[in-house]
Amino acid sequence: MDSLDRQLRDILTRPMSKTARRIFFAVTAVCLYILMHLFHFHAWGMERELTLLLFFLAPLLGMIFLYHFGPETPVEIGIGTMVLFLAMTMRICFADHVSSDYEQYLAKWMDTLASQSFRANMQMQVGEYHVLYQYILFLLGRLPIPDLYAIKAVSFLGDVCLAGAALYLTRERRNLTGLLLLCLPAIAANGALYAQCDSLFTACAAWGVVFILKDRPGRGMAAMALSLCFKLQAVFVFPVLIYFYICSRIHLRDILVFVITGILVQLPAILFGKSIPALIQIYLGQTGLYTNLNYGAANLWGILGGEGLDGYAYGTFSIAMALIACLILLSKAIAGGKRTTEHDLLLTALMALMVFFLLPRMHERYIYLAEIMTWMCVMKVPRAIVPAAFVSLSSLVSLFGFGIPLYMASFLVLVALLCLIRLFGESLNTP
Repeated sequence: MDSLDRQLRDILTRPMSKTARRIFFAVTAVCLYILMHLFHFHAWGMERELTLLLFFLAPLLGMIFLYHFGPETPVEIGIGTMVLFLAMTMRICFADHVSSDYEQYLAKWMDTLASQSFRANMQMQVGEYHVLYQYILFLLGRLPIPDLYAIKAVSFLGDVCLAGAALYLTRERRNLTGLLLLCLPAIAANGALYAQCDSLFTACAAWGVVFILKDRPGRGMAAMALSLCFKLQAVFVFPVLIYFYICSRIHLRDILVFVITGILVQLPAILFGKSIPALIQIYLGQTGLYTNLNYGAANLWGILGGEGLDGYAYGTFSIAMALIACLILLSKAIAGGKRTTEHDLLLTALMALMVFFLLPRMHERYIYLAEIMTWMCVMKVPRAIVPAAFVSLSSLVSLFGFGIPLYMASFLVLVALLCLIRLFGESLNTP
């Protein structure tokens, strides 16, 4: 029996060959797809099968990431696959949940996009999103499945892409820590409960940062362009690109890739009738759409309040303060002359969180990018787990309340910001 024990343990912990892993993942994929038939949907017949297939794309993509960047032993692969399935279960169990945002905005935008030709949609502005997400919504509206399921399934794909970026970041260690991003409650709630697409622009930004840190700057800048083409909030990490250029992580040719990618994304809209001023106005309209100093965000204005204050004057002051803080942080990073993955991840996480904390007119979910970047920092700097946990807790409180005042969640973000500043300072002083 002892000999059998040793042999079995050796089989379970010994790295598998590529062929064996392919077979393992193929069999696992079939089993997971069969298991997904246990989920309940308000869809029947072919519509139900297509819904299941669309939801299955997320765990399938996750298994592809695990195959390329994850562990190689049967036990770890099995654990990773189960984490993927359970993370999808967390999401799909809320597939029928209809949020107020979906009812008031997304459902109407989908109806408009589905009732008109692509040209007609491009000649008008449907919703608040830029054209890249409008393309996706237009295609989803052509699928013979409920719009709510289609929108959430795409957001789930974004969640998996976030985990894929984290797995790629730690591919040398071949571990499962990247899957942690799939299990963060606020991240799961963003797509599963609210049918939001923050995972899409954040995944592009995350891949952009990771590609740049892995010395693939062209791919990184292309991903950054896609992130901006999804949502304006991508600019929260864009100041870091200045530092990356100064320290030669990116070059002029990579900036050209960024510009070309942005043009290519918007070219279909231009060819089908959307003017260039109309494309610019999408971003300008977003900046002028909200005038209050805070919309439930756990940031500086969650502490100070803002009721009764001049939104324009205090908002402009706050924006200027955020820009000054970015410039000071960049000057410290440039003067430090460091170029390590750990240092640059700390800088990126700190920049994203600081911009969110200082800017006015933030919604509660705008902390999404900072939360992801902080946890990706944990992958390389384990001591960052404390500020990451504070950010996630504050994100949950600002989303759901739980009877906790917003100012307390905002103080948690402030503490997390101070912790990151301390870690960043230590990284500058480390030889």
